[in-house]
Amino acid sequence: MNHRFHITTGDLDGIGLEVTLKSLIAIVNKSSQCNFIIWIHSSQQNEVQVFLKKYSNLSSKSRFITLSDLKEKKLSKFNFLVHPDKTPAHWFKIVSNLCLTSKDSVITGPLSKTQIQSEGINLIGHTEILKLVTKKNDLNMAFVGKYFSMILFTGHIPIYKVKYNSVKFKKFLNLSLNFHKTTKNQKSKFNILGLNPHAGDNGLIGLDDIKILKDVKKVFGIDSLLPADSAFINYKKLKNNPTYVSFYHDQGLIPFKMAHGFTGYHFTLGLPFVRTSVDHGTAKELFQLNKADPTSMIDAIIGAINLKKRGI
Repeated sequence: MNHRFHITTGDLDGIGLEVTLKSLIAIVNKSSQCNFIIWIHSSQQNEVQVFLKKYSNLSSKSRFITLSDLKEKKLSKFNFLVHPDKTPAHWFKIVSNLCLTSKDSVITGPLSKTQIQSEGINLIGHTEILKLVTKKNDLNMAFVGKYFSMILFTGHIPIYKVKYNSVKFKKFLNLSLNFHKTTKNQKSKFNILGLNPHAGDNGLIGLDDIKILKDVKKVFGIDSLLPADSAFINYKKLKNNPTYVSFYHDQGLIPFKMAHGFTGYHFTLGLPFVRTSVDHGTAKELFQLNKADPTSMIDAIIGAINLKKRGI
């Protein structure tokens, strides 16, 4: 049985389409039993046609389709779904609804917060759109890279709203541990970063970390929290791709992006379907310059295929 993967290419004036097209070259022979539906705007069709003419192995496996063609049981390897009017954030809402009622997966290109707002959607990211569509509030951002994985307890919220909630954290930790055990080998470590500097320093810098450690010891058997400022000093020497849990966005993403640059991919934890994404922004300054690095999109596509195989 073939698996269907939607790719939404993000802002029309960003690098999403470019990195997607470049990625198809890399995965054309690595994705058996997969069909890809690449969502593009009608204004981008000519660019795609010009690109496909350069690569006969891609063009022979590609065709342009409309939304109604998705009802077909048999699709080409690469299907470019041409939408005449809808724009990127609305594409993602449509795809998310499709994935809810099917076994499809979705891979997302970079979508700016300003683009979402300009389309009349009063939200600030893919995750927030997913929460709206799925009616699931307990969705978390996870990042998978060469050296380690990072899972965020809180995402796009102001720093003053970052607070420890025992009930929510235990539920989140169960999801995180399940992801870790399903995707990593038995030797891979599972680590939790402290919320406060120096993991609270035994209560000298806030009492949150003492409460957290009490909860995780009792339920999960975890003996200590790691001070976030020193956890990644020797990241290149880490073994078996460990997983880290961080309590807020920048605490986790600063070390992850410093270590992995434009590689690795983002995965949404807690969904009833697979959704992965690139780990970078729209880079509008590179639009139409053919200089964008497709590595993260390649990682996101291969990551989605692997997660689907593992039954995530």
